[in-house]
Amino acid sequence: TMIVASPERPLLSIIIPAKNDGFMQNFSYRLETTLNYLARSLAQLGRLHQVEIVVGDWGSEEPLHSILT
Repeated sequence: TMIVASPERPLLSIIIPAKNDGFMQNFSYRLETTLNYLARSLAQLGRLHQVEIVVGDWGSEEPLHSILT
């Protein structure tokens, strides 16, 4: 059986645990850089729409979706 990815069913889920504890400062920049690099790499492979990225936010006072660009 062949598994086919769709918007409702991604082929791959990538989970990124993000601990905002002040270590090495500028948490949002590091996370945003990681997400951008991952997205560019997936786009180059033509697989961007086959992957979902789940970020587990731990310790942020402001929700990540409101501070990342």
